[in-house]
Amino acid sequence: MEVKAELVGSVWKITSKPGDQVAEDDVLMILESMKMEIPV
Repeated sequence: MEVKAELVGSVWKITSKPGDQVAEDDVLMILESMKMEIPV
């Protein structure tokens, strides 16, 4: 699956692993941009 974010930042934390079952509103990773943490 391809995940796109329209901001400049870095992947700070990955909260799921390959093979995990995820639901529609689950957080898959947290991006860090300008000291803000953005759940994706």
